[in-house]
Amino acid sequence: MDNKLVPFLHLIFAIIALVSTGAFVVRTYLMLREIRPNKQLISNLIPLMVLVMPEILTEQGQRHRTKAFVNFIVAIVSTSLGFLI
Repeated sequence: MDNKLVPFLHLIFAIIALVSTGAFVVRTYLMLREIRPNKQLISNLIPLMVLVMPEILTEQGQRHRTKAFVNFIVAIVSTSLGFLI
């Protein structure tokens, strides 16, 4: 690969990773705000259960959970590609 192109690709992958990480943080925050009222106790005792037990979330929380997962995958892939180039 051309040596002039490599730093540009590193920058592009770094920007993608930062943006998708920021989106992941925001989506996770929004997801945690959408917990069903009758499931508040469960989610307060074991917060990570929200990630593996989607029935704790409302429908809007489900959407945020799905988008947060996609943002997480994009961040991991872009970071990996940035290091592999």
